[in-house]
Amino acid sequence: TVMPVCNLRFSPPFRRARGVVGASGSFSAPLSGLGRMSLGYNYVDLFEGATVHLFDLCRYFLGDASLVHARGLGRGAARHPYPCRQAMVGLDFEGGSMAQVFTSSNALSLKPWLRVEVHGDGSWLVVDDVLELVVYDSETGPAKSWRPVMASTLVFDEEFGGYMPQLEHFLQVVRGQEQPSVVAADGFKALEIVVATHLSLARGEAVRLPLVPGEADAELAGLRLGWAQGPNMPPGAPGQMTKG
Repeated sequence: TVMPVCNLRFSPPFRRARGVVGASGSFSAPLSGLGRMSLGYNYVDLFEGATVHLFDLCRYFLGDASLVHARGLGRGAARHPYPCRQAMVGLDFEGGSMAQVFTSSNALSLKPWLRVEVHGDGSWLVVDDVLELVVYDSETGPAKSWRPVMASTLVFDEEFGGYMPQLEHFLQVVRGQEQPSVVAADGFKALEIVVATHLSLARGEAVRLPLVPGEADAELAGLRLGWAQGPNMPPGAPGQMTKG
């Protein structure tokens, strides 16, 4: 039940980008990452329902996270209480890499919504909107790009969102033709970043990973109860989100 959060690993431009990172010495760790996920779906849980995919991509390129520091703006509407509608999440990784993630649930739904950059030593690459990969690896040479011939990523979300390749890979594993490229621990660790993001927002401080599952779950359950009841603390109190 946790592995589906890893579907973007199977998206063609991200798989190609991971191949570039793995094959080029200029992308040796430590690396820096930038991610943006701008959605207009204010009826979903921003971290659990959307950003968890971006957190998993950060792990896909940069390894296991060791520290999460999040800040948020804007409380969700009454019909869908949530601690924020926009957030900046800083991630440190065990290998020394770092990343900054921006995520939003009050952006525009039908405009470019996802961007991931990976910066190495004298090289960097970017994947835009689950559609185009561009690699910049020379000061004077040309950029290298890959882009499919298609009308819209929304029309082919099953394929370019990674869902169909993920299902095909799962079936090949069942048939004994391939080894699993994603395991349950991958999904668990992406969700762990989601929980740490909530805790960081509420505490107003950085949260180290790994979490203690029972303690983190209990703290998050208390936070969720508070969201359902609505804001009841004076401005500036610990855990109170700034209204945007």
